Amino acid sequence: MPEERNAAPAPGSGSGPAGINAQQDLRGALHDVANALTVVLGLLDLASRDAAGGASSGLNAAQAWARHGRGIALRAIGATRALDSDGPNDLAALLRDAIAGAEPQAGRRGVSVEVRMSAHGTETLVGWPEALQVLTNIVLNAVAFSPPETTVLLEASSDGSNVHIVVTDQGPGIEPSLRGRIFDGVPSSRPGGSGIGLPHSRALAESQGGSLRMLESEQGARFEVTWPVAGSRTHSCPVSRKRASLSGRRVLVFDDDDAVLCLLQTGLEARGAEVVTATDAAALRVVIASGLFDAALIDLSPLAGDSAGALASMRASSPSVRVVLISGSAGSPPKEAMEAACAWIRKPFEMGEIVAAILGEDAV
Repeated sequence: MPEERNAAPAPGSGSGPAGINAQQDLRGALHDVANALTVVLGLLDLASRDAAGGASSGLNAAQAWARHGRGIALRAIGATRALDSDGPNDLAALLRDAIAGAEPQAGRRGVSVEVRMSAHGTETLVGWPEALQVLTNIVLNAVAFSPPETTVLLEASSDGSNVHIVVTDQGPGIEPSLRGRIFDGVPSSRPGGSGIGLPHSRALAESQGGSLRMLESEQGARFEVTWPVAGSRTHSCPVSRKRASLSGRRVLVFDDDDAVLCLLQTGLEARGAEVVTATDAAALRVVIASGLFDAALIDLSPLAGDSAGALASMRASSPSVRVVLISGSAGSPPKEAMEAACAWIRKPFEMGEIVAAILGEDAV
């Protein structure tokens, strides 16, 4: 009889402080994904115009931002492998890519973006993808609040241990009543804004040993991003907990819900597993016969009452497979299915539960 690993509410799903923090983290991650995809859409628009003249710079930039967006999602679900970091990770590249990301929006609004740099530009940064996300968010905000025919100015300097980037716009600035609460998640006055971008950006900067603060300004808004140079990080900087690895394991995922299938495939591959998927009974039979599996995540609902036969075939093909049932129904799976499985996980689940069930552990 398998253990039901989701009998109690998942950690962070309640209304207490832990639940609030989990919700804030998720909203922050989704905000970053939305910003990254906004940039991708704008760059693809540029690429479509470039294509007529044979240029491919827009497409290249779009591919880089798509990789960055995927990296954000992987980080949000606890990827163990390093995020993609093709290309340079220095200050000059940070400024260049942040401006490129904001260029479509700036162009539509008639706003220019200018850089003044007193640093060398070759300073290698700690957590470069995170630095790009934070700076892009600040620049996009500045562009959104800038009147047409004005300039957003980025001033970059270095003190040897950190780089400092001050972003100034010529918009209406921050209302005095909001200045003391701007990082507390107050409602945004930016059209379509959620009010979570600044708090999340500051938290992301601090997680890498940097900071984000608002400066006094006579006109418009001014924000300063401070980011550590590689080799200067102090011992007080947080260190991520090591996550369980599934390297070398072949895992079958059977589910007819595209969102669940995508989440499981991405999360398991991020931990090193080889993932093979199927969405209907016919495809499942083919996949089962394709070779040995170390684990199988099976949603019984698409099997139309033939769960016993499918699980028997799974066991016959891969005798040592760990079968984990995943179910969105309120009731328990059929008795014969429960007897053939090692664990039962009820939706919604956390990736930690899935990994623990695959490894036969109580926790990751």
